[in-house]
Amino acid sequence: MREETNCAKDIEKKKGLVAFDLDHTLLDHNKGAITPSSLEAIKLLKENGYLVVLASGRNMYDRYSFDYLKEIAPHALVQMNGTKVLLDPFGEARSFDA
Repeated sequence: MREETNCAKDIEKKKGLVAFDLDHTLLDHNKGAITPSSLEAIKLLKENGYLVVLASGRNMYDRYSFDYLKEIAPHALVQMNGTKVLLDPFGEARSFDA
């Protein structure tokens, strides 16, 4: 699902930015999975030129959360209640700590 892009280089080409929270927004806690409708919406947003940002209070690189991060494959990540921001979570190691 990961769109090959460099967020910083391609940002002017995008239509906009859409940010999602993980818990109780994308994630169905009863099933322990991201809902199929959420994944489809994220796919359509990417295909239609939007940057997708995942925002979470979690550390998305821990063993409980990393699979969700890979599944969503966001262009940018705001994690740990906003204390860590990554522009390209799977690319260059650039981060901004609060």
